[in-house]
Amino acid sequence: MALQDRVDPITLYGPSGSAGTLWDTVNLGVDRLKFPVEIHEVEPGEGMQADGYRIEAFGVSHGTRAVGWALVEEDRLGRFDVERARALGVPHGPMFGQLHRGQDVEVDGSVIRSSDLVGEPRPGRTVVYTGDTRPTDEVVERAQGADLLIHEATFGGEEETRARETFHSTAAGAADVALPHPSLRPVLRRLQSAPRRCCCPLSRGSGGLRRARPRNARPLRRRSARCDGGDVRHANGIHAG
Repeated sequence: MALQDRVDPITLYGPSGSAGTLWDTVNLGVDRLKFPVEIHEVEPGEGMQADGYRIEAFGVSHGTRAVGWALVEEDRLGRFDVERARALGVPHGPMFGQLHRGQDVEVDGSVIRSSDLVGEPRPGRTVVYTGDTRPTDEVVERAQGADLLIHEATFGGEEETRARETFHSTAAGAADVALPHPSLRPVLRRLQSAPRRCCCPLSRGSGGLRRARPRNARPLRRRSARCDGGDVRHANGIHAG
């Protein structure tokens, strides 16, 4: 960031006890940072509040102090009926935004009411990101009502014992977290021994959860990997961000 001439302050959040490690990481370089850095340690249930959303920590099981993160969006505005607005003579432009935000407008002497064009408020969306963890009741509980769950899946099913010993998850264990939540879209984040990482979306079917190829994905190369007892193809061109 310093090389990109950042000057705006940045705030880092981590679990209790992480401040020392985070400061060591911040100060690894030889050049002094040109922007302020703040570090906050948080407990489960704490986090940060921003305009329109919040990010809060929740407990995970990784053999050390660790947390997962949930991005929780506030309720959104109802859907704006563009076609009806045009039919009423509302010109495309700032008036659309005013109406969507609940403000009535006047067009050619007629009052156009926002309530006639905007639907009921829509629930905000929630994204749950576990980080490294075993499958736990805390994660299952936090996934309740979420729209997207990104769950680590470091090991295949043949290494279940190793996953348990190292406080990681298998693909099947991560999928079990998602199964109780029919409306939840799960994505497995696989941390492999190779330097590449990949995200593996899952789709629901009569047989439960299975890997789904992302729409419009065009992987550059493919290689086989074992995943819970079956050969799957991981696209090396699709990486976790």
